Amino acid sequence: MDERRCPTTEKVQEMVFPVGCVFLAVVDTDPATLLGYGTWQRVAQGRFLVGQNDTDPDFDTAEETGGAKTINLAHTHDNHTVADVRSQAGISAVIGPTTHASNLSAAQNILPPYFVVYIWIRTA
Repeated sequence: MDERRCPTTEKVQEMVFPVGCVFLAVVDTDPATLLGYGTWQRVAQGRFLVGQNDTDPDFDTAEETGGAKTINLAHTHDNHTVADVRSQAGISAVIGPTTHASNLSAAQNILPPYFVVYIWIRTA
């Protein structure tokens, strides 16, 4: 049989999901069972996918990981205010430098809205 006109099942499978291809599903069944071929490994569990970007060092390499689910926003800063404040009512007060601490001592959730899927990569 001439494979140029009628490729084998294996050739078609290689064209559809070659090694290194990612498969997304909302069922946890191994793609080898669903498709009938290949070796698949679950990847990116609990992680978002982001497109590769040659000009951004955070996203320039495939399979790179990073980020955090929460961030601590606690901080302090000095408030330097005017030494003599007068209101229109004629009341005055002397205000010196103060230090302010935020009440954000607990880690803050920074997760964007999400949709969970099973992510598999074909390894063989």
